[in-house]
Amino acid sequence: MSHTKLDCRDMVGTAPLLKVKRYLDADRPEKLDILVDSLSISDSISRMLAKLGYEVDSAQEAGIWYISGSLSENAEDNSEQPISEEAVQTVFAPNDGRSLLLIATDTLGDGAAELGTNLLLEALEGLAPHINSTWDIALLNSGVRLSTGGRGLEALITCEKNGAKIFADANSIVFYGIAASRCIGTKISMQDIILMAANATKLIRL
Repeated sequence: MSHTKLDCRDMVGTAPLLKVKRYLDADRPEKLDILVDSLSISDSISRMLAKLGYEVDSAQEAGIWYISGSLSENAEDNSEQPISEEAVQTVFAPNDGRSLLLIATDTLGDGAAELGTNLLLEALEGLAPHINSTWDIALLNSGVRLSTGGRGLEALITCEKNGAKIFADANSIVFYGIAASRCIGTKISMQDIILMAANATKLIRL
């Protein structure tokens, strides 16, 4: 029985999906184990494997997602068919016509820190019901800390449930040491965020 292990940690944007795609274009092992450090990436890889006839299980521990795929006995033999690029675009496809909510801080204004934190959370909670599938949300600098828990995370989860795509700057995650504690957001580079901002038809910054 062929059994493959792929480590896709510390990769940004669609790089983890592209790595899995390129491997599966060349080979379709009966069992496949994949390590990633993003919930969104884990979900997208799991969907891609399911479409290819794999039975998928996943688990998370200390900020690492473990994906296990076993080729179903009833799966069609499609090993000669390359995976569509559309499968890779499920996570990050910056394009014209989308709006961007850029959150570069976990506090709003230059006054008292406690007040600034409450103002930022109130603003995010007020925006959340109006965010839908036409929106991207990019977290950078101290804004990435909103992804670790509390009211900020709850508001971000609401946005994601409404269809928004959420991203987090990889360097900011490393700087604040939250790789194991963050709960939402696909890691991307600052260059990716700049591209999203350049293509956005509407931009709100907090």
